[in-house]
Amino acid sequence: MVRNLVKRPQRILWLIVTFALGLAACSSTSGSSSASGTSTPKVITLGTLYASVGQFSASSEAQFAGLQFWIHTVNAQGGLYVKAYHKKLPVKLTAYDDQSQTSLASQEYSQLITQDRVDVTVADFGSVLTSVGVPVAQENGSLLFDPTATTPSFFTESIFGNGNPDLVLTSLPSSAIWPLPLASFLEAKGVKKVAIVQSANDFDAAQATAVENSLSSAGIVPVFNTTVQTSTTDYSALVAQIAQAAPDAVLEFGYGTNDAPFLQALNSANYHPKLTFTIFPGENIPSYLSQVGQGGLAWTYTYVAPPTLVENQVNFGMTTSEFVNSFEAQTGATSVNTLNIAGYQAGLIVQATLANSPSLSPISMRITAQKLSGHIETLEGTFALDANGSQVGLYQPIGQFVPGPNGTVSLESVFPTKYASAQASYPAPNATG
Repeated sequence: MVRNLVKRPQRILWLIVTFALGLAACSSTSGSSSASGTSTPKVITLGTLYASVGQFSASSEAQFAGLQFWIHTVNAQGGLYVKAYHKKLPVKLTAYDDQSQTSLASQEYSQLITQDRVDVTVADFGSVLTSVGVPVAQENGSLLFDPTATTPSFFTESIFGNGNPDLVLTSLPSSAIWPLPLASFLEAKGVKKVAIVQSANDFDAAQATAVENSLSSAGIVPVFNTTVQTSTTDYSALVAQIAQAAPDAVLEFGYGTNDAPFLQALNSANYHPKLTFTIFPGENIPSYLSQVGQGGLAWTYTYVAPPTLVENQVNFGMTTSEFVNSFEAQTGATSVNTLNIAGYQAGLIVQATLANSPSLSPISMRITAQKLSGHIETLEGTFALDANGSQVGLYQPIGQFVPGPNGTVSLESVFPTKYASAQASYPAPNATG
């Protein structure tokens, strides 16, 4: 499936820029040597976190692998061009293992920014592990390149009350944007009764709220709506309650460690709603097929994201096929998932920023990233920011898993029509309720 994104000019919020300039002037920040006219360093230092264990380890390590691949690629080409020094410099990586623990992540973000004083800081996977890095960046007037933490409040709220000039969302759209096609799809299919299960974190709450608000404007009120802890892995009792409510559509907003057990619980109960939606299976189809099986994925819906969704208007970085071939050859991976690409995309935005920023000061990089908005087309689509640094240029259609031979499934884009590779089967052919 090929998508063609419409470019939108973005207006820089100069109030934020002015505020950040003042903050940068009075703060001790990473990358300050580049602004002081000192001698050219031998490397550009990049700091990040990853999780080797715990709830977010699979997603975090996949994103980290993509970022490492980008570093390997640019270093193999002699480094990345840094405008501040008018030359190419290799990238030196400093990475700490936060073990999926926010308390540890907070300490390690502080270590990178205030003690290691890295030139560039890239956040770990997702909103939970990035949430503790946002205030650290704000307090120190630093800039955080954020691959996948999409909680809207990160960009509209700050400890200083002026929005967030210290964050750039590189690789996914804002959570408030993700589910809008889903709400439109439900309305188009004439769904009247909806059940919503959301995990208790900002990322999932933002998606659930966006869907609820959109459906409410169409006169659709959920017949079942509950919030569970993000650590939940047993959904059997909850599935029984949902079945009693007899909804037309069941929407589960959770992380990957929620989606898999939720789909397993539906399958174990032999309860297959007319429409089932979960967030993450489209990002790593082989993993979910292994965990849930064809019967658990068949006819369910999810977002369609790269590499399933292919962008054909690339003007910076690799195309999808080039990335897949190079990543598999360099890492030995047998498949590529969305988070591998998200990590690589974060590297691309860092690369474009350093190639155009006259200084490595945080505010200079932030202004440069804003000016790049709408001008970069990557394998993920159009890189476009709103005034607060939130991603508004990327788009994820709705897809449905179609069962194939020998226990396989394929993810087909079904909505909106301009992205569709197949027609949605609603009600699901295997529906039992």
